Amino acid sequence: PADEAAAEIAAARAGRDGPVLLVLDDVVDADQVRPLLPTGTDDAAIVTSRRWLAGLVATHGGRVHRLDAFGPAESLELLRSVLGATRVDAEQAAARRVGAACGHFPLALRITTAWLSTRPGLGLAEAADWLAEDPVGRLSLPGDPRMSVREVLGAALERLEERSADALLRLGTLEDTCTDGFGADDAVSVLDAAEPEEAAALLDRLADAGLLEDGPPGPYRMHALVRSFARHAGGARGSAGSHGLRPTRRHAQKV
Repeated sequence: PADEAAAEIAAARAGRDGPVLLVLDDVVDADQVRPLLPTGTDDAAIVTSRRWLAGLVATHGGRVHRLDAFGPAESLELLRSVLGATRVDAEQAAARRVGAACGHFPLALRITTAWLSTRPGLGLAEAADWLAEDPVGRLSLPGDPRMSVREVLGAALERLEERSADALLRLGTLEDTCTDGFGADDAVSVLDAAEPEEAAALLDRLADAGLLEDGPPGPYRMHALVRSFARHAGGARGSAGSHGLRPTRRHAQKV
């Protein structure tokens, strides 16, 4: 709870002078973090969250740094830095497929490099094939839910209110032609929304939760791992099959 955390921070600062840098990781919402922010003129805080926390920025200021998925070159460099240049460069094409199977998602890449580090004899081509069969299910390390793509996304899903959670699962049924860009008009039927304005509000809430990318005035995008998770989670909940959503002409050029 925020009040307990605030008390712990106050106790830690008691009797100490000088500026304070407070790191608040994986914040759920603005109300959780506001009571914890330092008030000294020389103090500062670093806040990380899947959410945009636009309300917090509006009331307290600060600089926003959005961390997107890596590009292929960055994924390859991470693999080289952890697994060693010799191993990666010997199978560079396969290493690129490993990065693609991870969706160039930093958490997925860290899980994969840790897993491969414990299996020095495993070829990267074999690893890429194995991961590609079920990336969401296989991108996890035993005994640590923080090192599991399924668990991390599942926790994000559980934090959503019911209508938004249902919307995410429904978006998992999108056809492949829509995964790179869709708008509110496109999503009315798949979200079972009464009108585009309702669909737009749902999409915006999912974007604010960090489960969709971009958004107005351009199209929304759904990361491949999020989509795969939503599809599997929706199937587990008895979700309906594909809704056959197709992009409208307005977004077709961006798909």
